[in-house]
Amino acid sequence: MNVKSMPIQDIHDELFRRMVENYDATVPCQHHGGCDRPAKWVAVFHGQCPSVVVCHAHKRAWVATMTEGVREGQDLACYQCHRRFFFTLDELVTFHRLDRAGG
Repeated sequence: MNVKSMPIQDIHDELFRRMVENYDATVPCQHHGGCDRPAKWVAVFHGQCPSVVVCHAHKRAWVATMTEGVREGQDLACYQCHRRFFFTLDELVTFHRLDRAGG
């Protein structure tokens, strides 16, 4: 889509058409190791690093790994920017279900 030559309303109409067309599309897990499962969660990092969508298995594994590290006295660190956090996992990342409202 070459937006430079399109009127603003045409751009909005085209984007809306694409959103409706892909309403039922499956969002893939974005785990850095690769994954074929559909994403079920949005991992919203501490406000500076981009959010990532992950499947239930990778969310569960990530939380377990981070929780175990804290129990062993390790600092929490963002895997994207390596910033350290010292209090809770929620300080580093929060997870939100990726589903339609009411569904």
